Amino acid sequence: MPARFNLALGLCVLALSGRSSEVAESSAHAAPAAAAPRSTLARPAAAAPAVSEMVTVPAGSFMMGSTTSDLNDALPLHQVTLSAYSIDAHTVTNGEFLECETAGACTAPGSPSSFSRTTYHTDPKFAAFPVVYVSWTQAKAYCAWAGKRLPTEAEWEKAARGSTDRRTYPWGEAAPTCAMANFFPLTSYCVGDTDAVGTRPAGDSPYGVHDMVGNVMEWVADWYDAAYYSKCPAGCTNPQGPATGVQRGIRGSFWSMDAPHLRLASRASENPASQVDFFGFRCAK
Repeated sequence: MPARFNLALGLCVLALSGRSSEVAESSAHAAPAAAAPRSTLARPAAAAPAVSEMVTVPAGSFMMGSTTSDLNDALPLHQVTLSAYSIDAHTVTNGEFLECETAGACTAPGSPSSFSRTTYHTDPKFAAFPVVYVSWTQAKAYCAWAGKRLPTEAEWEKAARGSTDRRTYPWGEAAPTCAMANFFPLTSYCVGDTDAVGTRPAGDSPYGVHDMVGNVMEWVADWYDAAYYSKCPAGCTNPQGPATGVQRGIRGSFWSMDAPHLRLASRASENPASQVDFFGFRCAK
């Protein structure tokens, strides 16, 4: 993801292509340390995917989008009706993704590091942390291997918001704290890098889905269109996103973003080949 650094102000402005507004961060997001040599993984002929906990989201309608003008690609707020589906309770972890690599169904992330950790992806200490540096194509391949698929934008947002209100954050309207999400509360980072998945139940969505904001951003299935919501202002059923496009959608937020960027309606997009140290994913079916 391209970034512009303003060292004088200590800001990193992430140019999330396709968004109408830029995501401003409160500290420079420097390149990760030099990567350690990648481990050579044994590749048996076949291996069964690990069983990952999933949450069932019942069929029905919810309100998608926002009424906030600065989230102009999330306008208008509109009703969406979805069939029942299941979604991973947490983002895919290093340990889970390594199983797919070992089975020969997935290629390794673009770097074995995270932002501050030279050794990350193959280090057993971080097996329960989210895999990063994976492209949209790699995310899709993992989900297919696991007998799943990437969630649509609408599925992702319903899993984060629920169906009973128009809440700002997965947990409701309360201001974010480090007990709810891994982010940057302006005084100091909650962690300063990724954290283990599912360790902040106070921030769970109404369906019990973990880490829908903070920690890592997440690839979704859809092509991105900043004006897509305006095409069904009166409501739509099981939207799949545009038929074609240039960039894929990304939802959620990550550990270096401040509170305003944790709003669950926020949208972003990126080249599907991009591999970034704060891009992860979860699967649905």
